[in-house]
This record gives sequence, C-alpha cells and structure tokens, in this order.
Amino acid sequence: FFSSRRRHTRLQGDWSSDVCSSDLNLLLPRPLSPLEKRALGQALDQLANQLVNLSAQDRSEVTIQLWLRWLRLSRLLGTDREIQALEQTVRQMRDWNATQPLQLLAVRLGLIVTDLDGTDAAYGARVEALARIAGLMGNLEAAVNLRRTLATLALNRGDRPGYQADRKSTRLNSSHLVISYAVFCLKKK
Repeated sequence: FFSSRRRHTRLQGDWSSDVCSSDLNLLLPRPLSPLEKRALGQALDQLANQLVNLSAQDRSEVTIQLWLRWLRLSRLLGTDREIQALEQTVRQMRDWNATQPLQLLAVRLGLIVTDLDGTDAAYGARVEALARIAGLMGNLEAAVNLRRTLATLALNRGDRPGYQADRKSTRLNSSHLVISYAVFCLKKK
C-alpha cells in the first residue's frame, strides 16, 4: 500500500514518518475530484467519530497513532480541513496530557503557518484558528505572534475606521493584545 521507503526521522519520533509526501504522491497521481473529496471527507468524519468513541475507552499509544494518522489523511482535503483536524487532535492530546504528540503537533502547526498564503481570502480566518490552536497547546508565544499577525492584517486593511496608527497607540495596543491573551489563557485553566 505505502512505499517501503520511510523517512530517516522515524527514530526521532517525527509524526509524519509513516506517510511522507512522496508516498501520498504515489497514492494520488492526480488531484482528487470533488466527488472523491466528498467521499474521503465523509469517511474521515466517520473515522473521527469512531476515534472519539475509542478514545473514551482506550488511551493507548495505538489510539494516539490513529489520531495522528487521521490528521495526516485530513491534509488531503486541504488546509482548512487540516486545521480543523489539527484542533480536534490537539484537544484530544491535551486532555490526555500526551506531551510528545503535542510537541509534534506544534511542529506541524509551525509548518502550516509557514505555508499559508497571505494573499488568500481565508488567510485571516486560518491565522485566527491557528492562534486558537496554539493557545490550546499552551504555546503562548506562538499564539501571541499569530494574534499580532491578525492585528497587523486588520490595521493594513483599515478595519478600524478613524484609527490613526501612531507609534504610541500601536505600542499600547500591542502590549494590550499580549496581556489580554495571557489573561484569557490563564482564565481558561
């Protein structure tokens, strides 16, 4: 089914080592049609429901690996679907206090952020979702940086009518953003 070639990072615990992009290219020689995407989406939704039920009974390494594989397969449906799957997987791993998978998911979050297209219409919503996920992971620094990106995006688009971005107000708003988000995270715990 998958190629026998595995990435050298297998021993380093890289969560993407089971199925690397070249494996996916071998499996998918062409882009999925809308009908195939819909069928895959439905199958992944069913798998997610089964994983939730399994997770209530079993917190083994096998269950963790199934969650991570489900997340990897969600990548085939695009960035938005992967972000949704990432959030659900992070919530599950956080509830289990599974620190190693959370560290690996943090790496994937960073890769998604790097790959985002700033000219895409969905950019702001994606950054917002990723900031929320970073907060769920307890990665306050990444969450704050993503929120700053959102604030900069809003300022550049002129989303705040009548707002004049002088140095002092920008500095104050930036500090307020960091403090507000830190307080928000502390209140959730």
